[in-house]
Amino acid sequence: MVCGLFKSVTNSLIAVLLTLAVSGCQTVTTKAPYEKASAVFVDVEPATLTHLDQIMDLNDAIHLEQRVGIGVPKYRVQRLIGKSRSEAIEMILEDLENAQANENKLPPWVDQGSFVFLDNRFKNCKISQSRRVISLENEWIENILLSETPAYERLVLLFSNHFVADFDTYRTAEAYARHHKIIRDNASGNMQGFLLDIIKDPAILIYLNNNNNFISNINENFAREYLELFTLGEGNYTEKDIKNLARVFAGESVNPISQEYEYLRAGSSAREYTILDTKIKDPEDAVQLVLEQAAHARFLADIFYREYINFETVNQQSKERIAAAYARSGFEISELLRATLEDEQFWQDENRLALVKDPVDVFLGTARTIGLTNDMDLDFRDFKSAFAKVDFYLTEPPNVAGYPGGMSWVDGGLLERRIALLNRLYVFNREPVDLAKLREAKKRTDEKARARREKYETLVNSVINDAHSEQLIVEAAFLHYVNRSFEQNRHPGFKISLVGAHLGDKSWEGITFTMGRDKAKGYDYVRIESNACFPTCFKSFSGGFSKKYGVEVIKYDPFRPGSGNRSVAQTLTNDERILMKRLAQIVHFLPG
Repeated sequence: MVCGLFKSVTNSLIAVLLTLAVSGCQTVTTKAPYEKASAVFVDVEPATLTHLDQIMDLNDAIHLEQRVGIGVPKYRVQRLIGKSRSEAIEMILEDLENAQANENKLPPWVDQGSFVFLDNRFKNCKISQSRRVISLENEWIENILLSETPAYERLVLLFSNHFVADFDTYRTAEAYARHHKIIRDNASGNMQGFLLDIIKDPAILIYLNNNNNFISNINENFAREYLELFTLGEGNYTEKDIKNLARVFAGESVNPISQEYEYLRAGSSAREYTILDTKIKDPEDAVQLVLEQAAHARFLADIFYREYINFETVNQQSKERIAAAYARSGFEISELLRATLEDEQFWQDENRLALVKDPVDVFLGTARTIGLTNDMDLDFRDFKSAFAKVDFYLTEPPNVAGYPGGMSWVDGGLLERRIALLNRLYVFNREPVDLAKLREAKKRTDEKARARREKYETLVNSVINDAHSEQLIVEAAFLHYVNRSFEQNRHPGFKISLVGAHLGDKSWEGITFTMGRDKAKGYDYVRIESNACFPTCFKSFSGGFSKKYGVEVIKYDPFRPGSGNRSVAQTLTNDERILMKRLAQIVHFLPG
């Protein structure tokens, strides 16, 4: 029901409105250059670049375009012919600069609120989440097909398979959309900024269980993968480093209502911990720390060598030169790519057929190579169906290590399936369809959806504007559960979630709370956890609450404020007392 709320409003413009008449942004300072990491590579001789003066012929142009981009469109190959290799590489890097300058916007549905905090108890919620991520996949495919900066799209794919977050595991489209934006924002930027964003990435934190990592109950998943898969590679840290880093990452969490990053002070530690022989205290220090390790530059150089030059056989001298250039640049990803493309090994004949194309290159790259036309009967479903038949999913990697690449792309009969699918997509005769008309139809659908959303918001705002300042306006309310042994249970209670709550000049995207009775102390209460409102419901949780797993809790009887823990009443403002009273009264409006 919940995630279908706006759909039902769309169809009938009837909002579920309960009217009760019963009266952060963090700034990070970039630190000094990494002299320690650069010093390790001081004796590494720069690559010999005389081969870059060679003029590009057709074979060189095809090789460069298909390695750095997706497919080999004729016009993109022709623009490289006659340029020197050095000039062609500069053209690729200019493409990256242009792409990085573009603004990557979140999908409009991110601002319409997440309903995951309802615990996916409602079928329509799951349907809505799937539809949202499908729309994100479609836009991603469209970006690849139509891109004028395919080298950038290649980096987006590379880092999506490096900083892995799997939508299917936690089914939170809003968090995945933010994750995808982080990848696109940083794909050709500086690794320091990239990692600073990744350690606050809601999708990564949820996928790697750091939203359940508290100083009183440590979860090591994120710390382990941060060192092993994201930054240093296996063997360049100890188990003690993982345990201590997990303590540094404790309290780095995600608000369950907004699906945005949230720091849980009660779940964190103020202590310093020794990691890689260095004492650090804050998660941001972990970014500085790993970049100072020579292992990081070598780790990324190895990844880029296998991505762009030769997956199976890595020339160690070339890798060391690429790592040195990357470290000396201050960890600029574009310079890491430059060093990879400038290396002699990239241009060697024995490396020109040393990679196996991934499914994106096979299916979308082929479409780009032969050219998309309006008489091709292809749409997003065809491409995603082809992906699925070769066991590939854009938003659902197989595990935290991502797709292994190399020969795994064609093992187990996948090569035969690729050939059959390419024939079906591009060779067999098909009934033509006008893709321009399809795009126009999609545009009209989006415009209608925006209009319905605006009409709904106008309706809600009119109700809010007409309300008394002490009225609680709720767009939708949901009863999660009631204890089966309500009468016999020592602590009977039931859980309620509100979507779109408004009181006076304040509003909340969502509120989840519990109502119950403390039989031992003989009073009723409203119980709210510190992260169960977005934005926060109370300015202070400084009295009469307990701490459990990093979440602060407040319990309060709004009708007998002197009962139970009396110190709670002293911490609440008058507006907060009114909110507590309205939350308690809302039970009368829920079905029995």
